[in-house]
Amino acid sequence: MKQYRFYVGTKTGECAKGTRFEGRTFSKQEVVEAIENNRTLYNIEGYSLYAIDGYWQGVQETSYVLEVMIENLDYEAFASGLKESLHQDSVMVTVQELEVRFF
Repeated sequence: MKQYRFYVGTKTGECAKGTRFEGRTFSKQEVVEAIENNRTLYNIEGYSLYAIDGYWQGVQETSYVLEVMIENLDYEAFASGLKESLHQDSVMVTVQELEVRFF
């Protein structure tokens, strides 16, 4: 089993310049909607979502850590879907091998 963590900001990035999303900050509900729209494409049945204070280029923003535990995941494609949906310049991903047991 692997644990994937996706670090997603809520302020739109440089990629949103000149669009209707320029300068927007997404709400938690909008972040959840982006996750929900993408998770079904990758057979993700459940996840945890944590609010954190993130910093990008020295500027604070509310960010989220999406944690998924699944055997295999095309995490690059999933991260790209989140990045596109939320108009981010990047989405950071960590991958860790885990031993998981349910009791």
